[in-house]
Amino acid sequence: DVESTLVPLKPGSALTAVCDSRKPVRTTPTSALDKLLAKALRAADDAELAVFPVLIGERVVNLLVAQPQAGALAATAHAALDALAPQLGAAYERLIRVQKQKARAPAVAAPTATPLPAPTLRAAIGALPLQKRIVRVPAKS
Repeated sequence: DVESTLVPLKPGSALTAVCDSRKPVRTTPTSALDKLLAKALRAADDAELAVFPVLIGERVVNLLVAQPQAGALAATAHAALDALAPQLGAAYERLIRVQKQKARAPAVAAPTATPLPAPTLRAAIGALPLQKRIVRVPAKS
């Protein structure tokens, strides 16, 4: 499983190239590391490997990896992932900023819970004009 695969970054791999250049890379797996990754993704040996950097500032914090089962990654998929990677970085930045703001915010004492007065029940019985209504049902023939 991909989640349980440890992939060390070694020179000559697509992952390292993306980390160094901070730009997306499309390649067929040639290095041992790329082939290991393709095997973890259960793709064919000749399937294109596309790696997109997720950046916070100038730092690569994550890699978005895509590989079709065989052949090249579709142009629309590549374009979508190329647009998604910067959005992931921006989302990470927002999460970090919110967490930092929460950590810096002074602790506000919770307002004491004062019980609200019980609502006054009012019962009113009024006389509604009743009208006798006669409904005639036709007799069955």
